[in-house]
Amino acid sequence: MKLLLEKWNKYVVSETVGWQGGEPLTSVQTDNVLFLSTEADNRPGFDSFLENQLFSDADIYPLSDHIEELVRQVPSLSSEKIISIAGVGTKGVALRMENGNILKIYVGGWLGSGPAGEPEEKFYASEKSKLFDKSGNISTLPVYDQGTVDVHDAMIKYSEMAEVMPFNKYLDFTGRNSEEDLINIEAAITAIKRVIIMYQIPSYYGPPANRVTLPQRIERSIRAIRRSSLTGPEVKGLAVMLKYVITEYGPEYLEDFHEGNFGVVQQTVATNKPAFVLFDP
Repeated sequence: MKLLLEKWNKYVVSETVGWQGGEPLTSVQTDNVLFLSTEADNRPGFDSFLENQLFSDADIYPLSDHIEELVRQVPSLSSEKIISIAGVGTKGVALRMENGNILKIYVGGWLGSGPAGEPEEKFYASEKSKLFDKSGNISTLPVYDQGTVDVHDAMIKYSEMAEVMPFNKYLDFTGRNSEEDLINIEAAITAIKRVIIMYQIPSYYGPPANRVTLPQRIERSIRAIRRSSLTGPEVKGLAVMLKYVITEYGPEYLEDFHEGNFGVVQQTVATNKPAFVLFDP
């Protein structure tokens, strides 16, 4: 019965979408419209995100029309099938694609005071250019495509990138998910970040009289690292990533830095030299 219902839903989608005057949907596009529509029907949180965030600035059309237009406009949604939803946030959604990449679709971000999502868009564009002109390094996020599309007057941004295991999931994978582990590791990462910022931008924390000196911060960082269960290669990898982000983009790109917006490149997860990247500034 379940298989029969799935076939019926797919038939209904293929017969009813595409009435807006465009070319008929391809089989990949049809599958993606069906996937997103079904998820919206079955997941109230995802439906609310689509209605109240992603398409909030769009002209008044049924949600199904917005979904179809989104699939038509975003190149990845016309070439690759969606496998699953990797995560839904306040400002965007991450889709796991059949080719193994992650497609982030978003309308804004938390950085800067200008147009919503503009700093994030610049970040992804810069990372993409580094990949294609070979100027990147181990901390460069592999971004394959990014841009902005017009969905019924709602300007929606997208970025297709390599899949990254978020750091909190990485800790679960490596068996370090106790409350004590998390507290000590978070303290160690905060200490590393402060040392890197102070080293790169000595004036960032204010005049010397009002801040801890760099040698003092280094000493505190060493103590925090020793209390944590981070390995030597992990500490080095985190320091390399943080220095890269600060040097290339500035410390403001680390203001919302937490275990859910940076992670390990999937191919290096099982190695003793994990490569860390920021994927959601």
